Amino acid sequence: DFLDEEHAPEVFAALPDALRFERAFAPASWTLPSMASLFTGELPTTLRDPGDGSLIALPDEAETLAERLAEQGFVTVGVVANYTVNQENGYAQGFDLYWVSGATGEEGVPDAERIVRRARAALDWLADEPLFLYLHFMDPHDPYRNHETGEVWVAPPTGQEPGESELRAMRTAYDSEVRHWSRHAAPLLEELGEGEALVVTSDHGEEFLEHGGMRHGPTVWPEVTRVPLLVAGEVVEELRGVDELEVRSLVGLTGLLDGRPEVFLADRPVTMETFAHAPARWGWVDGDRQWVLFARQAPLPDLDAIGRWLESNHPREVCETLDARRCDSQDLPEAGVDRLSEQYRGFRRGAWLTGTGEEETVTVEGADGPVLCWLGCSDLVSTEAGSWRAIANGPTVLFAGAPEPERVRVLVDGQALPWSETASVVDDARWRLEPDMGRPAPRLEGIEETLDRLEALGYIER
Repeated sequence: DFLDEEHAPEVFAALPDALRFERAFAPASWTLPSMASLFTGELPTTLRDPGDGSLIALPDEAETLAERLAEQGFVTVGVVANYTVNQENGYAQGFDLYWVSGATGEEGVPDAERIVRRARAALDWLADEPLFLYLHFMDPHDPYRNHETGEVWVAPPTGQEPGESELRAMRTAYDSEVRHWSRHAAPLLEELGEGEALVVTSDHGEEFLEHGGMRHGPTVWPEVTRVPLLVAGEVVEELRGVDELEVRSLVGLTGLLDGRPEVFLADRPVTMETFAHAPARWGWVDGDRQWVLFARQAPLPDLDAIGRWLESNHPREVCETLDARRCDSQDLPEAGVDRLSEQYRGFRRGAWLTGTGEEETVTVEGADGPVLCWLGCSDLVSTEAGSWRAIANGPTVLFAGAPEPERVRVLVDGQALPWSETASVVDDARWRLEPDMGRPAPRLEGIEETLDRLEALGYIER
């Protein structure tokens, strides 16, 4: 909502023939999982640590866009203002040259002028080479810097509301950062737009109390997951005639940039997720409707202040149109249920229960890990050690974590379900109980400094 002709006139003048996709969504609502997905073309869930849901590092085995382009003969260069997208976290995989700022805080993070200056130096050094250039700007981003007045505003975390005048000043500073970026980036973008492909996008958006929160990360509402997407360069000719209002996911951008535009244009689930601060939240966009599901989890983990706020204020199941009008949250199409369960399969070891219940009691026994009920549970409580009970009402998606999935036992109204490749019928409801063998958790080493900085930025609490 801030990247348009009013707020960034220089950029739109520099890219007059760019395609502008107005319904583009990032796959996550904060930087590291979103960039991991953008770099690999994989949904964040397939890259996450199954132990706790975190995604702060790219696994070594993940193939990145830079690696694929290097194999095609490109010299690959990254210029990054955000320290957390760094080498030790794996984000430099495939880059010949990767410069990332070590600075944090209100004054130290490089602004657009400094990033453009370094980009031009790389262009001068490599003037005769086929080049893939990745620029990661930090304007706009919290803390918001008003370049006209010099004021710097640090946004409060979700759950703490600024006063009306402070909120207005923060939005003005955010606008100032967009304008500052546009002035400095536009001349460079005009030159790069004459190349094979140029993409301007973002890893997340920002909330200013639209749903009661601030910043980004804790939720997956459109204000934090709907992002700008401009495409320019020769690749535009291959995309002429496409619907720029069709919903798109940034997961497909790797295909657009490594010579496979059909990957970008493919019909794919447009989903978004976050594990930050509380049990997982998941969103799915279908047309102009977005469903957001907040998983119930037992036992409930120790929550930080933001997590407690989410538990108290975030709806469990909600449907909104993209202009924030409510729609029927009970009307989640079967395709949405399928996409939810498919996206998280392989994430952890355990058992999946999917089906349709009508006020039926579901009992889970033998779960050694967390039990999450994404959909259809009006309650989820512990009954005794290793046993959990939920009331299923309507479409239901439930996962029971267990190192040995075969030990999980599920009963519906007291009747045990068999492991099955086909649906089981219990009291006229159809259920599927399936094992999930999960995958090994990646080893993360040498990231203590990154964890410290993530904590300082408010992304994690240790």
